[in-house]
Amino acid sequence: MTNNHSDLIANADVRELKMIDGSSVIAEILAEDGDNILLYDPMQIILEHSTAMFIPWFTTMADRYVQVNKSKTVANATCTFDVKTMYFQALMRNKVKKVMEQTTEHLEFYEDTETPDVVH
Repeated sequence: MTNNHSDLIANADVRELKMIDGSSVIAEILAEDGDNILLYDPMQIILEHSTAMFIPWFTTMADRYVQVNKSKTVANATCTFDVKTMYFQALMRNKVKKVMEQTTEHLEFYEDTETPDVVH
């Protein structure tokens, strides 16, 4: 096993899948059998002003694994190193966001009110 992030990214089987509804999904492919593809952390690709953005494909899923029937895809292609890097960065941002939401969920915050001047 390597500690080199570039090697891990380069060796990851990250693909873009074009779905039959026209949407595009990016995910790490963990396994394929006759009829199914097992995806890890799939994200939908949204193009906005010629810029690709990755958003969670399932926003409420408890598991990070999704099985897709191959008949629901039109095609798939291996992503370039740069796209793989952007995908993993988006996953990390989403993970940090979820952790922050869970951490702050139980904290009480004071409303933005004036505090009296304290004189000692």
